[in-house]
Amino acid sequence: MNESRRVSVIRRLLRQRLTMAATGVVALLMVTALGADCMASDLPVLLSYQGKLYVLPNISRPGALRPHDNHTLRRDLAGASKGWAVYPLIPYGPNQTQPGGALDLNVRPGTGEHLLGTDDVGRDVAAQLLHGARVALLVGFVAVLIYMVIGLFLGSLAGYLRGTVDHLVSWGVAVMLTFPTFLLILVIQGLVASQSLWGVMLVIGLTGWAGVARLVRGEVLRIRGLPFVEAARGLGASHTRILLRHVLPSALGPVAVAATFGMASAILVETALSFLGFGPDAPSWGRLLAAAQVNRPSWWLTVFPGLAIFVTVLSVNFVAEGLQDALDPHHKARLPRDWAD
Repeated sequence: MNESRRVSVIRRLLRQRLTMAATGVVALLMVTALGADCMASDLPVLLSYQGKLYVLPNISRPGALRPHDNHTLRRDLAGASKGWAVYPLIPYGPNQTQPGGALDLNVRPGTGEHLLGTDDVGRDVAAQLLHGARVALLVGFVAVLIYMVIGLFLGSLAGYLRGTVDHLVSWGVAVMLTFPTFLLILVIQGLVASQSLWGVMLVIGLTGWAGVARLVRGEVLRIRGLPFVEAARGLGASHTRILLRHVLPSALGPVAVAATFGMASAILVETALSFLGFGPDAPSWGRLLAAAQVNRPSWWLTVFPGLAIFVTVLSVNFVAEGLQDALDPHHKARLPRDWAD
């Protein structure tokens, strides 16, 4: 993408107020995900205790202060011990049941102590929502990155080299698209003994590349016959240089749009897996919805994670649509009449 087109794309994006608002929401979610340990944690953000200074001890030294938490440290610092602490906005960790580790099997609505209530074992809902944003966005970014790399590699080879390579990649795409993706993910997750966060991202990434490969193949087939590619080939440029320097950069626009839409889909897949009990052993919006199924009168277990999922997915989709309009302002004109309407 040359400089003038890049400036034109940015200007078109800035003129789309809905896209800019959605981008702001996504940026806020990213800040929340990155700073979740500073906003909701069972240990202080900064702590001077017994002559030692701890900075984000929940991350840097998680075992140094066990079995302490914010509540026991507050009592100690209020007593004879010298020291001070900067506590997070929500003084509970996402997996912390109650101060001291005791279970509270009574689901409680929002109070002054737990602003958004607790789940069926006493975990703070607000803390789980904040840390669940990290899980959702991390799965969205990493899973999409994995299948974008695979799809770009296979699709570009199939579209540029054609022949046997094209037939093999097209066969692989057809096979992958034959299986329902979510069902395939469920089968793989059911066969895996340990369901870690990285495992979930890897499974989603390895099962989602077919659509990207098909899209990239079509774009490469279109671009490889354009005059500037023929000129580069006539000047003696190698196939690798033509593909990496001329063809792929021109095909990245539709891929970027597909990646943004894919991020929303990956977030929904992770949420569904957690809801069904196949998700990672980590705080998740889907896990809160699963707890709501067991405790149906506890409306806060449905409303708050449901709103988080709705706002996140809707914002990401708005960003993707705005990016599509900015990269190709005439794309609606090429759609069938009933689609464009």
